[in-house]
Amino acid sequence: MNDSSIIEHPNFITSNDLDFIEDSVLSNKFPWYWGDRQTTKGFPLLGHTLLGRDLDESDSDVFGFFVSLLEEFCGVHKIRIEKILRGSLNLTYNFNGEHGDPHVDYDFDTHQCIMYLNSCDDGETIIFKEEYGKDGYTENIYEAEGDKKFTLKLKVSPERGKALHFYGKNYHTHSWCRQGQRRVICVFCFV
Repeated sequence: MNDSSIIEHPNFITSNDLDFIEDSVLSNKFPWYWGDRQTTKGFPLLGHTLLGRDLDESDSDVFGFFVSLLEEFCGVHKIRIEKILRGSLNLTYNFNGEHGDPHVDYDFDTHQCIMYLNSCDDGETIIFKEEYGKDGYTENIYEAEGDKKFTLKLKVSPERGKALHFYGKNYHTHSWCRQGQRRVICVFCFV
């Protein structure tokens, strides 16, 4: 696996599945939980754990639904899933600044898959050229306002129904959606 494995698949999620997402995850009845940090303090979020780090079982009612979407995406793009390391639904909103903290989820080779569950203005996923473990980049997280410099590789707009796959050792983050909006994604890390 290497950084050439970026796949952007617009309209991947079917309209029936998007209707289910609208009626469940995006409704006012879905169980979202406060997280005091996305990466470092200062960027809280609402989250729903599909599969926690170092766990083999999920207690989320929608875990199977989202795993089936991941499996379908990987089948279409001939990506092998050996093990899902973590999965979550993330709801973020507006903050000051250009974007969140550049980070990697794991310090070893992984696949990242993001599914965009709604559209919003701004809120792009930002993938940087820099990779964990290369050229002096040895921390999992670098604060957004820190001294470490990052070079843009790709920005992906959050469009409802789109799926994105990229190499997990590339530092990444996202910009903030506009005031009064929310950015809702499903993210899986797997080997």
